[in-house]
Amino acid sequence: MITLQKLSIKNFMIIESVEFDFKEASFHVIVGDNGAGKSAMLDALALILFENKRADSYKEYVRYGCEQAILHLEATFKGSAVVFDININSSEKKLPLERKMTYQEKEYVNSEIKTFLQENVDLSVIENVMFSMQKEDSNISKLSPSQRRDLFKNMFNITFEDESKIIQNNINTLSSEVSSYNTELNQLKNKKFIKKSTFDTIPNEEVSRFKDLVYKNREELNVLKSYKSVQETYIRLKRNRVQLDGLIEDNKKHQSKIDSIENDPNLKSKNTWSIKELEDHILVLLQNISEHSTNTVNIKMAIAEKLTSLKHEKEHEQDHLDGMCVRCHRPLDQAENTAWENKVNQMEADLTILRKDLSLEENSITKTQDNLKNLKIKLSNEEQAKRVYDNKISEAIQNKKFSSYAIQTNNETINNLRADINEMEKDLPVIPESFNSNSIQEKETAIQKLEKILSERDILLGQNKTIEENNHQLVLDEKENVIKIDDIVKKINKANMDINSNEAAMNILTVDLVNYSIVKTCGLLEDYINEFIESVKADVKIKLIQTKKGVDLYYTPISALSTEVSNWSSVKMASGFEQDLINVAFKIGLAKAYNLKVLILDEIDSASTESNSYKLFSLIAKISDFDNVIIITHKPEVQKILSDEQPSVICYRVEKGQYNVE
Repeated sequence: MITLQKLSIKNFMIIESVEFDFKEASFHVIVGDNGAGKSAMLDALALILFENKRADSYKEYVRYGCEQAILHLEATFKGSAVVFDININSSEKKLPLERKMTYQEKEYVNSEIKTFLQENVDLSVIENVMFSMQKEDSNISKLSPSQRRDLFKNMFNITFEDESKIIQNNINTLSSEVSSYNTELNQLKNKKFIKKSTFDTIPNEEVSRFKDLVYKNREELNVLKSYKSVQETYIRLKRNRVQLDGLIEDNKKHQSKIDSIENDPNLKSKNTWSIKELEDHILVLLQNISEHSTNTVNIKMAIAEKLTSLKHEKEHEQDHLDGMCVRCHRPLDQAENTAWENKVNQMEADLTILRKDLSLEENSITKTQDNLKNLKIKLSNEEQAKRVYDNKISEAIQNKKFSSYAIQTNNETINNLRADINEMEKDLPVIPESFNSNSIQEKETAIQKLEKILSERDILLGQNKTIEENNHQLVLDEKENVIKIDDIVKKINKANMDINSNEAAMNILTVDLVNYSIVKTCGLLEDYINEFIESVKADVKIKLIQTKKGVDLYYTPISALSTEVSNWSSVKMASGFEQDLINVAFKIGLAKAYNLKVLILDEIDSASTESNSYKLFSLIAKISDFDNVIIITHKPEVQKILSDEQPSVICYRVEKGQYNVE
């Protein structure tokens, strides 16, 4: 088992820093008021050994204002040193809990630690005994019988939860199978195997008679169809003769059209069209207009030049008349003035001639344009007349070609019709007067009715064969269904037997075996409890009895005349000191039963009087079965009581998370 050596706590809950050296003394007393932080050391131990957290999250263990809490535990396990290092982080960037364990020169981290401890230590027992027996609700003398039974089941791990779950899962699985089998069984039992009856069919002798009638009617139908064919030949012969006469008459009409076209004087060839001469004349006129237009432009340009020169000369003359010409810088004499006037007069005369020439050219253009317009009208009329004539010629040619082609086509058809008529007139038989074409339909209807009867008989025969095959298969399916029902009934019976077996096993496991284990546990605890009580108070003895209600606890002075339970008293009748004594004896006996080396007693005398507390701790001081005894109390006098009896005692005074050694 585990023995504590050293414990270091930093920034954990309200504890800033504290170190425990459990090797220095066997008894470690932690004294302080409620809420001072006494039990924080137990929370640290539980977290180190079992990852047992009371808080909702690990970061709640980190002291306010700090980023990390550090726990360090040195202990011995199976004679070898084991060291635990725990870091609790409040930062979301780091893992909330980091665990490391070193044992026999090998390191284990996080889940590896839990796996190692689960494989080598009964963690649930140690956790339930070491860290649950200090709770107030585990005071054995104050619990009801059912609470004691539940306490024993949890502390001694005799609930068989895993085994019970396996058996219950088996029962659930089997029950599910039975339900499934019952559903399938009902489906099989509700299956209907209804056989169908075959259809009635025509007897074989009737079939032969119907076939003979079909043959006879077909022969008669062939004769009637031959008469019908001859009748159709007569009709076609008559139709061909009418068509032949129509084609001959049509040829005559087409030939008449051809003769009319050939003899029409208006369609004779005409060679006197003047379109070419008119087009040539128009081109000449257009050329004349172009030449006159050019002359007009040239004359206008000459007039413009003359006007410019005339204006220039008149301005020059005026400058001289005003006194001094700014152009030649000298005055003008009389002779030069006369010559200048003559020159200006000549220029004005030339302008008059040019304006006359311009007027003549413009008049020529107007006359020529009028002639051109008349020629274009005449040309348009001539072209229209030619188009009308050409259209008539083209239409006449097309009509002549169409009539010629029609005559040719009609002649080919006439020849074919004459050949068909000649062929049909050869050996054309005579149709009986009694022949009626409607009798063909009547004969075909009669044949169809007979064939339908025969066809329906064949269909019924096929259906009857299918019905017989299905009926045979239904017989086989019904037999197979009976076999399946028997098989499922056997499976249901087998599953029900297995359920009963599992339920019996569950009863043994959860009732008989638990009761047996509790009885054995009660006997073992009785011995340990009475051993401790006898060493300090020989006149008191207890007995643990398994009943229907749970576990009853009785006590009696050892001097009682009878050992029968009926003569014993309920522990509730014991004095306060006797109840506290029995409870301490239970805790010590519980630890000894599991060979624990660490005993933790948390506020075991919280309801005891000062006198009873003195007696209790005087007895506890005599304990020598544990390597570590950790006592948590709010009574300072506990240190003195223990020190009077035990030299190896260390006391820690706790105030607001501060641990001070006294």
